[in-house]
Amino acid sequence: MVTELINTIVVDDEPDMRKALVYSLVHGCPQVQLLGSGESDQKTWSMIEHQHPDLVFWDVIPLYHQQSDFIIQFGEMPPFEVVLMGNDRLEPDEITSTPVLDFLTKPIKQRELWRLIRCVQEKRQMHRLLKQVNTLTNLLNSFLHPMLELPTMQGFDLVSVDRICYCQSQNNYTN
Repeated sequence: MVTELINTIVVDDEPDMRKALVYSLVHGCPQVQLLGSGESDQKTWSMIEHQHPDLVFWDVIPLYHQQSDFIIQFGEMPPFEVVLMGNDRLEPDEITSTPVLDFLTKPIKQRELWRLIRCVQEKRQMHRLLKQVNTLTNLLNSFLHPMLELPTMQGFDLVSVDRICYCQSQNNYTN
């Protein structure tokens, strides 16, 4: 099976930290394709907008100070995963309202990068599987009577709408 590369951009105002992370990604993470790196300025933001990365490593301090600009340019739910980096362990919700995949403390260890890359790969695989389930559901609906996809502890159950008498949810699952 061919692994799809994770298109990545690094945004950090500290040149030495940026170079170290770029080196670790390029030489230690073969699943990553580095699209570019730079400071948190309009040139780098434009690169993000035009390169369409899957993952952006972002230094926490500039992002904190530019939060409103970030939301204006990329929206509340950006089309890429954000990993915050900083010198202190902070909670992402203290810094930004943008959904954050993870927070890594500088200097970033290689095993932390590997863990993070695995997490991104698993998340992407889950999105692909959900698309396939939706496609299958739509296909079945076009041939059969209407079906409903119900999340259960074992995955999903496809149930004919006309067979449902009663549904009860328990947290994220259906009984």
